Amino acid sequence: MNNLEEFFKQKVERHGERTQAVDWEARKEKWIAALNQLYEMIEKWLQSSVQKGLIKTEYDDKIINEENIGRYTVRKMKLWVGTEQVSFDPKGTILIGSYGRVDMTGDDGAAMLMLFEWSEWEFAIRTPSLRRWPFTEESFSDVLKQVMRNE
Repeated sequence: MNNLEEFFKQKVERHGERTQAVDWEARKEKWIAALNQLYEMIEKWLQSSVQKGLIKTEYDDKIINEENIGRYTVRKMKLWVGTEQVSFDPKGTILIGSYGRVDMTGDDGAAMLMLFEWSEWEFAIRTPSLRRWPFTEESFSDVLKQVMRNE
């Protein structure tokens, strides 16, 4: 075996060990649970506005296909205020630097919700470096106003 083949063999062995060490099914389930927890928090914060008919929430299924996990279905949340929509689009759990990401997009802007620790969502934007701040009811309200049209 030549040096290059030995190098490739070591790479394959290391990659295989790393892949085996992660329980990908458990990671996927934990990610989906965290995503559902995020949606529950948002619905709780918006409950009064929904009951008054000021906004409407709905969900669509989204299929995500990730390396080592495969294809799976999650929910994509949409908020409607009149004809304006803000979407919460899950991107996945196999990301560099976080356990998951959801893009929050409205007519006037976007922000990312990132899961840097399990069950701890944070807002993040690139400015050009990554700026992060806690996901709270107050920060959610502020960001929601920023991504929606300012009429």
